[in-house]
Amino acid sequence: MDRVVTRGLRQSGHYKEILKNIAKKETALSLTGVSPESLANIAYTVNVEEGKQVLLLARDEYRARKLYDSIMLYDSENTEYYPNRELMLYDIDAYSHEVSDER
Repeated sequence: MDRVVTRGLRQSGHYKEILKNIAKKETALSLTGVSPESLANIAYTVNVEEGKQVLLLARDEYRARKLYDSIMLYDSENTEYYPNRELMLYDIDAYSHEVSDER
């Protein structure tokens, strides 16, 4: 199916290289230096055009949220966000399971 959103990316040599690495199935694919918007486009295209599931990991909560928001523009039904556990700077006696329940 020819989707206008993914057409330009599918014609890119870099995208074809990504697909070759995915086909090798040797290890997880790591992309660095890519903006959240571009990464969202790549993830959506791999998912929709190639039928592959995509798991994206971010190094911090801010980047994860930005990436999630970018992907939601493409596909809001099949996108999940798993928040980080609560960070406490001190010991507590009572722990809230709200974040764990969300995950």
